Amino acid sequence: NETVFTFGENKHIVLPKEMREKVKNHIGKKVTLGIRPENIGNTLTNPDGDKNNFITGNISVVEYMGNEEFLHFSIDGNEFTSRIESRKSLGLSYGETGSFYFNMEKAHFFDIDTEENITL
Repeated sequence: NETVFTFGENKHIVLPKEMREKVKNHIGKKVTLGIRPENIGNTLTNPDGDKNNFITGNISVVEYMGNEEFLHFSIDGNEFTSRIESRKSLGLSYGETGSFYFNMEKAHFFDIDTEENITL
């Protein structure tokens, strides 16, 4: 029994068990996903991550910051930013497609009308 967050062209992210009860009253409703860049990784940062939470995105900007890099990418028109240590970088660059891991243990959902955090 999985609860998933759907966005874009029918892309799905599986929610952690402890989050499912909190969002049950918002199933089928539009919500806002809140996730920090450091909680979006790749196959090197999350080698044991739930395979369902790796989603392909198109790279629009890569910011090299020395010990880390910020990858700005989109998934079906939804914009995200990933912050990854340079030593765990996959060397992606502008225009390429990458697989990004969403650590849903660290994510939050907000009611789109009231902006209330429904996952607290």
